[in-house]
Amino acid sequence: MPQRLLSCGDFELVKSLALAGVGVAILPRRIAAYGHEGALRRLHPRLPIVPDEIVLVYRADLPKTRAAAFLKDAIASTSRAMPDIGLRPRPR
Repeated sequence: MPQRLLSCGDFELVKSLALAGVGVAILPRRIAAYGHEGALRRLHPRLPIVPDEIVLVYRADLPKTRAAAFLKDAIASTSRAMPDIGLRPRPR
């Protein structure tokens, strides 16, 4: 066990610390792979993989504006264009 543990809620900061050799990190696979393909790797193949999912949420009581619809469509189209990193979608 490490003698020191650093908790952080910012994935990009955690990733940059791991890339700098500060220590090991627990990151979603898509964040670890983004922009630094192959620079970070799993420590051991028997370590668990926890599937994650990105969801878009909004307040249902707010009016649905054209700007909100444009943003939702832009996020959805960008996510479809993201490269496949070998994760299968969870069954619904």
